[in-house]
Amino acid sequence: MKQILAQIADSDYKFNNKFNNDYVFDSDDMPDTVGDLSKDDIEKFIRSSNIFPADAELKVINLSGQEAGRAEGFVNLVFRVQDLNSNKSVIVKHVTSYTRARREATGERNKPYIGRFNFEVRAVILMREIFKDIAPEIYLINKDLRLIVMEDIGHLETLRFALSDGKTFPNYGLTLGGFLAGLRFYTSEFYLGSNEARRSERYFNCDITKTSMVNLYFGKDCVLFTDNYKIYEPEAWEVQRRLAANFNLKRAMLALGMKSYNNECMCHNDLTAGNIMIDDKEFRIIDFEFAGYGPAFMDLGKMTGSFILNYVSWLGLPDVPLDKKLAMQKYCLNMLCDLYNGYLYALNNLFAKYKGTVKGLGIQNESPERLYKHVFYDALRLGILSAAPRLPDFWTKTWDIAQIKDKKDLGHVQRRFLEIAEYVLINCEKFDKIEDFCELVHCCAGVDVQ
Repeated sequence: MKQILAQIADSDYKFNNKFNNDYVFDSDDMPDTVGDLSKDDIEKFIRSSNIFPADAELKVINLSGQEAGRAEGFVNLVFRVQDLNSNKSVIVKHVTSYTRARREATGERNKPYIGRFNFEVRAVILMREIFKDIAPEIYLINKDLRLIVMEDIGHLETLRFALSDGKTFPNYGLTLGGFLAGLRFYTSEFYLGSNEARRSERYFNCDITKTSMVNLYFGKDCVLFTDNYKIYEPEAWEVQRRLAANFNLKRAMLALGMKSYNNECMCHNDLTAGNIMIDDKEFRIIDFEFAGYGPAFMDLGKMTGSFILNYVSWLGLPDVPLDKKLAMQKYCLNMLCDLYNGYLYALNNLFAKYKGTVKGLGIQNESPERLYKHVFYDALRLGILSAAPRLPDFWTKTWDIAQIKDKKDLGHVQRRFLEIAEYVLINCEKFDKIEDFCELVHCCAGVDVQ
């Protein structure tokens, strides 16, 4: 692992032959001269790249558009290119100079950091080196067009859609918790040592991404503390006003946001149910464009937010059979418990495996239980803060919430979530274990107790 990180962080590191000896664009100031690429543009590029035979009959589908059917993705343009002769396909990701979903909803062409093209390529290479098949394989990059051609994992389905359809995946929570613990351990100074960890932090620096996240989740753009305009349905306004008026809580959450600049380990930074592809046998993680070094609670917290969203969403779907709603809410809480307990279990195993074997590393005087507590409360709070922007009737709504058609039902879901949010953000330290948190979620938003 040390050798892998040192090699990737080295300025002379070259990709293997499948990249045609290209380099990741060295500057973080990516060119902003490329307009939106059409399906014809993508087909022309793929034909020129020799990925498929010259006589391939290509079909291009815009996975970000209506022709893809049910799809989720807020930022970039994504295409599937299939050779109808061989039935082989690839995914082509076009890193846009604006947030796609926001432009479609409001017409606004905001300009997110284009250098995230670099983040994705670097992070995917690192993830595949450490965990092999955890991320799709990259076949080709084009820095001028900001295109990434990668493995098509369309045989898997998006976890968010699967959960909304009532599908379950036993042991997934334990597996994901173990993965996050491994990522935290192998990319931190506990395994790498201080010098190599600092070097990796510099190479995988994503402070620009962190600034936008701090504003959205913890600071001036946090929807929980906005009293300038009403963003929740009337049933939820009372709780929203209490949160917006709580100055001490605002200050505490901003202090938590400042922890986002801690560089403890490599993070995906957008690990939600929308960026996980899964079936009964495997799961993959996609969209590493915001990846970089950050706090250990980041990915655990974002995943917590996804499970909370799905849990409360069942309150707003009166036409779904009760037994299905009860089963899915139970599953969500089981997955949350498994996520955190799997994280702690894996940390214990990693410390037991390596402690005493390499002198001088940070692991020698550290406790996995203390490390776990270090992330536990912060991850729970981030879970609340990262879920909050997905609940109002904005373009940011996830599929779980977008399914709720009646505004009264949406207002009820929002109120129950805000009641959970208020208690957790103020009283989080009262939870001794993840099961305590799950009990609160059930008491506030369980279908069987409403």
